[in-house]
Amino acid sequence: LFTCAAGLFLACANLFFRDVKYLVQVFMTFGIFLTPVFYEPSLLGERGARLLMLNPIAVLLEALRVAVIDGHNLLLPLVGAGPPGASETILWAPWYLGYATLWAVGGLAVSLLFFRRLSYLFAEYI
Repeated sequence: LFTCAAGLFLACANLFFRDVKYLVQVFMTFGIFLTPVFYEPSLLGERGARLLMLNPIAVLLEALRVAVIDGHNLLLPLVGAGPPGASETILWAPWYLGYATLWAVGGLAVSLLFFRRLSYLFAEYI
C-alpha cells in the first residue's frame, strides 16, 4: 500500500512538474542510508534507533529482519544490547507495525484524493 501510494502521488506530481523524476532518483539514492539495510538500528543507540523507525520503510525492513533472521514474534517487544558502554536498546516494538500501516493507508487515501482532484487536467498536460 505504501509503495502504491508513493507511486500514484509521484506519477501525478511528475505530470505537472517535470523535475520530479530527477528528485526521486536523488532521494532513492540517499534514502538507502535512512533505512536499516547496511546497519542495524541498535548501532545508533536508543534515540537514533527511534528516529530511524520514523521512516515507514525502515519499519518494514526491520520487521522482516527481526522475523526471518532472528525468528522473533513481531507481536512481542525485542530488547537487545546497544552500543558499547550504553544501556539496552528497544530493537522492536509491536506498535511500529501500526505506525507503518497508518502511513500506508493514510498515504494511499491522500494519493487517491490528489489523483481524483487532478485527473481532469491530465489530458491537457500530456
